[in-house]
Amino acid sequence: MPSYLRCCALCLLSVGSLLAAAVPAAAQASTGGLRGTVRDDSGGVLIGVTVEASSPARIGGAAVGVTDSAGLYRFDNLPIGTYTVSFSLQGFTTLKREGIRVEVGRSLELSAVLTVGAVGESVTVTGDAPVVDTVHSGYTSNFNQQLLENVPSTRTSWFDAVTAAPAVRSDPVSANSATFLLYGSSGDQNSYQNDGVEVAAPSGGTVWSFPNPDTIQEIQVVGVGASAEFSGFQGGVVNIVTKSGSNAVKGSASYFYGGDQLTGNNTPDEEFAYNIDYQRDATFSLGGPIRKDRLWAIGMLELTSNRSSDIGVDPESAPRNYNYKPFGKVTFKFGQHDFGEVQYSDEYFNLPESPDIENPVETIQDENGRNPIIVARWNRVIGSRTFFEVKGGGIYIRDHFDPHSGDFTTPGRTDSGTGIASVNTSSTITKQTQNQTSISATLSHVKDHFVSGSHELKTGFQYSSGTNLVNGALAGGASYSDFNGEPDRATFRETSATIGRVKTAGIFVQDNWTIVPRLTLNLGLRFDRSVGDIPETDKLDSSFTDKLGTYPGISDVITYDNWSPRVGAAFKLDDAGKTVVKTSYGRYFARLNTGLFTSIAPGGAVSSTYGYNPATGEYDILQSTTNPKLTATIDPGLENELVDQFFIGIERQLLPDLGVNASFIVKRERNFIRGRDFGSAYVPRDITETFADVSQTLTIFNRISPAGDARIGPTNRDDFRQKYNSLVLQAYKRLSNRWQLQGSYQWEVSEGFSTASVSSSQSGPGTFGADPNQLVNAYGRFPTDSTHSFRVSSTVELPWNLSFAVREVFESGRPYGRTITVRGLSQGNATVIAQPRGSFELPSRNDLGIRVGRDVPMPAGRLLRLSLDVQNLFNNATPLSVAINSSQSTYGQTTNISLPRRALLGIRFSF
Repeated sequence: MPSYLRCCALCLLSVGSLLAAAVPAAAQASTGGLRGTVRDDSGGVLIGVTVEASSPARIGGAAVGVTDSAGLYRFDNLPIGTYTVSFSLQGFTTLKREGIRVEVGRSLELSAVLTVGAVGESVTVTGDAPVVDTVHSGYTSNFNQQLLENVPSTRTSWFDAVTAAPAVRSDPVSANSATFLLYGSSGDQNSYQNDGVEVAAPSGGTVWSFPNPDTIQEIQVVGVGASAEFSGFQGGVVNIVTKSGSNAVKGSASYFYGGDQLTGNNTPDEEFAYNIDYQRDATFSLGGPIRKDRLWAIGMLELTSNRSSDIGVDPESAPRNYNYKPFGKVTFKFGQHDFGEVQYSDEYFNLPESPDIENPVETIQDENGRNPIIVARWNRVIGSRTFFEVKGGGIYIRDHFDPHSGDFTTPGRTDSGTGIASVNTSSTITKQTQNQTSISATLSHVKDHFVSGSHELKTGFQYSSGTNLVNGALAGGASYSDFNGEPDRATFRETSATIGRVKTAGIFVQDNWTIVPRLTLNLGLRFDRSVGDIPETDKLDSSFTDKLGTYPGISDVITYDNWSPRVGAAFKLDDAGKTVVKTSYGRYFARLNTGLFTSIAPGGAVSSTYGYNPATGEYDILQSTTNPKLTATIDPGLENELVDQFFIGIERQLLPDLGVNASFIVKRERNFIRGRDFGSAYVPRDITETFADVSQTLTIFNRISPAGDARIGPTNRDDFRQKYNSLVLQAYKRLSNRWQLQGSYQWEVSEGFSTASVSSSQSGPGTFGADPNQLVNAYGRFPTDSTHSFRVSSTVELPWNLSFAVREVFESGRPYGRTITVRGLSQGNATVIAQPRGSFELPSRNDLGIRVGRDVPMPAGRLLRLSLDVQNLFNNATPLSVAINSSQSTYGQTTNISLPRRALLGIRFSF
């Protein structure tokens, strides 16, 4: 075992020995909690009250507890779902509370008052469910099954649900964007989990999992006040909790259809409008008990296919794509103390890129492959005071990006003057193999009357290993770039095999310390060691089939040792816990992705860019070269970047099932990991640039050293800065009285160094800034900085079994800058920001979707549901991106607009 693993294991054992005297506080990656105080009608606490929490979601029957000497009870390992909680004590009327919804990662206050009564008397209360988390000093956004299944949906992925959470920014150009920015941090700095197991790609921390929406029980978005159990992110955590079987046999079959007849036209002057030839989605599911209360199973299969074309693209040239997604899960309970689950899901897909005006169909690529996910969990209750959990699994990505044309030998061309591609794909053809595996063990206890009050103590050990291997080549080994139709540059590239591996071991201790009944402190500390290296790998031919040799490995490329303190407080302003003031501070370190250091891999791409020489008619003017052995490097003293997050807020239950919160978040980033050219020398040069009859002087940088002197790699830059302040107002209502709601308003200021582009990304850890021209006017509002945003998802049940739902996303305009192309530099053309981001702003975006549905009850509990979903109800043509390079003839032209009105018909049969 490596030394750092031994150290972590010894620390875990030492901490665990201190906790050995403590009702369980479970890992809340897929569970939630209830707690409260039971009193009589005079206000006195009641000891020995039997409390039972029962739900169809809990295998093995009801959870049973007894109030302690302070009249307190706790359930912290409840599967998410709707519960009936009963309180009984001899001499008192039994009280039953129905419709109590338990959500992932939240601990709700459910107190009770019992009145004197005869044996057998009971009172049932319905519709008075709590919504305020009284324990955790942060907040989450939770989208439960009732909301997910009833709001408008594109059926393409779960992404549209996540974008309904506050402080989430995505790429509005693509409905299937896999890049999210949470609370102002870079898109590669999030954690994506499936039932609490990490499934983000190790290459760049991005989403590679597109599960069937029908498999999802709940989605949790964590961004503020995360405990010490969470690591590997600076933005937030998106956790998908999947469905389980039950004691009842249940099944369903659904079919959704969209097509040209159901698609609007918001560009009537274009020869070819956005078109959906067809969109088809069929899902089948079946679940139930293999053995009642002991062994459950559920299985699903989704089949999808669609064909669509963008504006300006002939629909006849549109590619077809398809995928199918099997899913299976087994939930078990052995004896009285052991329970767990095993899950397997997969995605088989062929997804051609969407051609557009600049990228016709012959220049696109097809993404094809599969992404299996495995998750396993075992929990053991040891006595009444100890809870132990082991979980593990991961994602195993097999992904190819091939020329849609099928031509692997003809080089592609682009025109930097017009932005138009031609002939074939100019992008790198790749074969990717990514494996992300993690395992963790946690021990949880509650210790009463220690120092003061009670302590929910939890400690754990976590280990993960992520590997990313990319075999790459250019079609024909080259790509060409013209400038307004004239030859300009050519890049020649050898076949490559880059690989990187990251191993991380961490330990944590978390104490949720209730000092007095109204005050809980969240105290946490974690230590992580992350090591990045480059394993030995095979050298393959251009078809990626035959082995030609071996590339050596490089050990200990990066090592991070990070201590992360987390401190917070939750103070109840009333005994019932309906109003809670919260505050927290946390330090969050960047996740180490293999993409940060694989540029130095011995098998990296060797390429050279040459300028066109009119005198010879050849591309023989060397402008730049990339060779991992010669030009790529990494700072040996590199330290991990971090962000300090500060939060203060208040959460209030206004009505049963209805809560609101207000919060203010401040984030400050430090130890920026950005690029530097350690070998090249640059000299400043002033140029005069004129735009709209206004001239200005810009200082740009010309390289005076040979191209071979370049040594580019990541380092810590102290000349960068970042600012993020945000106010969030949120309202949430569970389904009761025939309606539910998840809504928010956000004001934000998000600034830093980044490119001028209009996109969903911003520069995170990497080599941005290595060329000093990249930093000219580079500080400004981030590309995703919408000052105001409003989001709401809501459903209403109407008479005659009708239902109506809305999903609304409004964002004020995103900023962008103006760039120019500076030609004649020794290093080749450089794109420079002439006017910083914020000098221009896109129009506000208003995306409204609705659903109208009707349920048709059938005999024996069967149900037929008909639905009509409509996206972009008002058929807006809002510009989403524009051409920003004023050196090009296309400057100022809109390059993408909102997709037109689209309708999706659905039918679902369930039993």
